[in-house]
Amino acid sequence: EQNPLPQRDIALALAQAKAAAEAADEPADATGADPRPVSLADYADEFIDQPDEERIDIFQRKLAEIVEVTSFLGDHSDETFVYQVSVKGSGPEKGGKKSKKEAGIKVTFAALPLEAGRILGHKLKGVKKTIVITSATLSTGGDFAYFKNRFDLEPETPSMTLDSPFDYAKNTVLYLPAHMPDVTKGDYPRAFMDETVKLLNLSKGRALVLFTSIARLKEVSRELQDKIPWPVMVQYEDTKANLLDRFKNNVNSVLLATSSFWQGIDVPGESLSVVIIDRLPFEPPSLPLFKGRERLLRERGLSPFYAYSLPQMLLTLRQGLGRLLRSSTDRGVLAIFDNRAASARYAKTIQKSLPPSHQAKKLSDLEGFLSSL
Repeated sequence: EQNPLPQRDIALALAQAKAAAEAADEPADATGADPRPVSLADYADEFIDQPDEERIDIFQRKLAEIVEVTSFLGDHSDETFVYQVSVKGSGPEKGGKKSKKEAGIKVTFAALPLEAGRILGHKLKGVKKTIVITSATLSTGGDFAYFKNRFDLEPETPSMTLDSPFDYAKNTVLYLPAHMPDVTKGDYPRAFMDETVKLLNLSKGRALVLFTSIARLKEVSRELQDKIPWPVMVQYEDTKANLLDRFKNNVNSVLLATSSFWQGIDVPGESLSVVIIDRLPFEPPSLPLFKGRERLLRERGLSPFYAYSLPQMLLTLRQGLGRLLRSSTDRGVLAIFDNRAASARYAKTIQKSLPPSHQAKKLSDLEGFLSSL
């Protein structure tokens, strides 16, 4: 027997919850998982637009789906997934304090597939039509082996690399300062700050500085603003859209960012003339998803570093450096301050994956090029 429900109230509550969820501007979860839990708010539009007699059925069906997902998470017996619980505070800061509604703890349960690419690859094999997969960052170290393996594609699957429409050799310089200390050493933060200030003064701002952690981003932002005359914008101080608008319109500004700014942003023109990389973007080995993939690769007799960590880092690095040239007339400097890019045993693989830019090892080698921008 179905008890009568205040259907309109439920629908309005769901719609309000969905709007609140969409308005929240939370940073991406470090695991890459969707930070929002399964929510009835996701079904608000479908629920509110239906005739009265169908709403209870929709509501019960969606509840059943949520029960199925939570049961899967609770069972956690499928070893092709990693199961994790994330606990963090919720709600944006308002005037330095959280409102009563925003205070509290947010608990997220997630099941992350160890080989999401193979799931997709299996489905692609069932498609009878020809499929063309394109991207500017599919190859690593000059071949497609990593991508094909991740998607369970046959090694002989046809592939080709096309030349970039941008003239990197003419329009860019790859700056790998030879004097930088190892990123694990205690003197690296000071060396990074000093080198960044010098480079930004040469470029008159006009730079995007990319970090691999929010902690490093905040640490640098607190000090940098007092060391250069150019406006400094920081990712967590505003929404992504607002930051990009301000950055584009203020030519001599400096934008400090992490996470989502490594890819998917488009700032053509003079405002972005330098991209600085703090550290090579290796995935943190402490993440549950990384540990699960490491275990899986070791069971197959493969090196987790060369089969996963290095090629995945190269893809992210290329995406970050790809923020520099967004049109055929763009010019600028690609700067990597992590000395592993030049001195590690895998340095040749890194440089083989990077654009064919002229290389510089001293700031003095950049002066003439930057003055011409």
